[in-house]
Amino acid sequence: MKKLVLDFPIQLHEALIIGKNYRFIAQAKEFNNVVVTGLGGSGIGGSIVQNYVFDKLKIPFIVNKDYFLPSFVNRKSLVIVCSYSGNTEETLAAMRQAIKQRATVVCVTSGGAVAELANQKHLDCILVPAGMPPRACLGYSLVQLLYILSFFSYRQRL
Repeated sequence: MKKLVLDFPIQLHEALIIGKNYRFIAQAKEFNNVVVTGLGGSGIGGSIVQNYVFDKLKIPFIVNKDYFLPSFVNRKSLVIVCSYSGNTEETLAAMRQAIKQRATVVCVTSGGAVAELANQKHLDCILVPAGMPPRACLGYSLVQLLYILSFFSYRQRL
């Protein structure tokens, strides 16, 4: 774990390269809200970004840490699914609900069921390196969340 902490700057550099090279499938459209769904180490990035964009976004930004999404999630919602392992039960349930509600879904994961479902449904899925404890991968999730917001805000003035 000590080495992972010491390598945090390297993780940030790698995360910047991943974000810069990712090409989004989703088309630009107007959103009424942004919901990041993720727990534990995967959800920490969402909480940090939520605080960072609080006074910058023109629409609500919430972090969800439950099986269920807020009832207002619909086709005018951007739902960002964060699960480092890709197998977090609560996050997968929320992802399925977001798909059912026809939200725009973008995933950040190292693989697992999240990546498989994203592939089946032709959803954006930003893959980060696997094999580390989720709590040690903050740099990957944090940077990807910022890239996602940057992509959509640049095109639609979030």
